[in-house]
Amino acid sequence: FSGVFIAIIAIFVFLLYKPKLAKISNLKTQLKKLEQKLVVAKKNAADLKKFQKKMQEAEVQFKTAMRALPEKEEIPSLLTSISRSGQDVGLEFLLFEPKSEVRKEFYAEIPVAMQVKGGYHDLAVFFDKVARLSRIVNIKNIEMGRDKDSTDLNTSCT
Repeated sequence: FSGVFIAIIAIFVFLLYKPKLAKISNLKTQLKKLEQKLVVAKKNAADLKKFQKKMQEAEVQFKTAMRALPEKEEIPSLLTSISRSGQDVGLEFLLFEPKSEVRKEFYAEIPVAMQVKGGYHDLAVFFDKVARLSRIVNIKNIEMGRDKDSTDLNTSCT
């Protein structure tokens, strides 16, 4: 009788218990992998919210910057404002020549070749006034030299 009992237990162990034990072990491994994926997914979800917030902030900054770019119809009045700003501080414009439009991805640049004559401080005030305009205006390629006949500077820029 005990031999039959041991045989039944052995059959139970080999046919039912061991396969179930292997399945439980396999399921535990799968559970650990899924828990790890869940941790990664939660981290990505948190990062996604951060990135979405940064994206919204970038969009607001982009729209603000786009509003600061002058519209095509505003260019003549903007050029007048720039010229007037220089004249108001006592600069003499020797050249004020708009050049061809240069297309960029989101905007177009309209370079203006300028040559002005005046004092260093007047020039600095002019650059400051231009920088404070409500529209984006960049002054580049600045070259300064002393005027031969006076203490003024001859300055060229675009």
